Amino acid sequence: MAVEALWGLVEEEVEVPAAEEDTRIGGGSGRGRGPGGGAGGGREGVGAIQGRAELQTEEEEEQEKGALEEQQQGEEEVEGKEDKEEREEEEQKPSEQEGRWVEEAQELQVKQQKKERVESGLRPCPSPLEALEALQIELQPVNKQASREHAPLQLRMWQRRQRHLEQRSALIQGIRGFWAKAFVNHPQMSALISKPDASMLRHMTNLKVEEHKFPRECRKILLFFGKNSYFQNEVVTKEYVLGLAGYRASHSSPNQWYPRYRQEAYRRRHDNSSLNFFNWFSDHSFVDSSRIAEIIIEDLWPNPLPYFKMKEAPGERTERERGICTILRRV
Repeated sequence: MAVEALWGLVEEEVEVPAAEEDTRIGGGSGRGRGPGGGAGGGREGVGAIQGRAELQTEEEEEQEKGALEEQQQGEEEVEGKEDKEEREEEEQKPSEQEGRWVEEAQELQVKQQKKERVESGLRPCPSPLEALEALQIELQPVNKQASREHAPLQLRMWQRRQRHLEQRSALIQGIRGFWAKAFVNHPQMSALISKPDASMLRHMTNLKVEEHKFPRECRKILLFFGKNSYFQNEVVTKEYVLGLAGYRASHSSPNQWYPRYRQEAYRRRHDNSSLNFFNWFSDHSFVDSSRIAEIIIEDLWPNPLPYFKMKEAPGERTERERGICTILRRV
């Protein structure tokens, strides 16, 4: 009995620690008391611990992964910001360089202006001749521009004037002896015309003055004649070049004298060497012949009517009016 009692005490002592151990490991579960129950409770506690450990490990791995991703994203943002700043700095470099160039150019201009002011203060005043030469140089481009702008207007006016001159020429041809009378009545021309010259001029039917700009500025005088006993020419031409000194003889058509008048023309030409209409008509390069050309070009040609009417004989008015009416009917 003593032995049985002692064995019971031993079993109790063994069961109590096993139960306490099972309670500590199994989460305080009192199931499975005894030898078999204690072992089952211990196995369930270890599985739970392992599960919690695995969950904790997964959470830690996810946290580490998220932290790593955040770190990588932050590094990428930093790198992108640095690249953007580098690009902006590279883009700003040319503009900064251009700005420095502009500043240097402005500084150089200021220095040059200061230098010119200093030199102008030390330089003596130009003489009137030097000032005139400088002004003339500045005036040259202005004159060229004025000539270019004036050329179209001059052409239009010339075309308009030409129409009136052609109509005037047609009217004058209907008036017998118009140009001869205008020449003889001109105050300056009359002193150069003799009676034989006036007889020759009666055969003059028309007068024209042409202006030419190229290759040089010149004037061409054309005297038209009808049939006469002096020469065969229907048109006698005199050309003059216009220069600073006035009109200079350039070219003249030769007079084709009839044989019966050739000797008389030679005698008149050499017996009187002074300036007269016949000498000019025979040889326009005669001394001072430009005086006659100037009278014709600048006075008689623009408006011959006052000289024609200066000494009008009775009865000629009716004949002139009759001629004008005839020409108007033809026009």
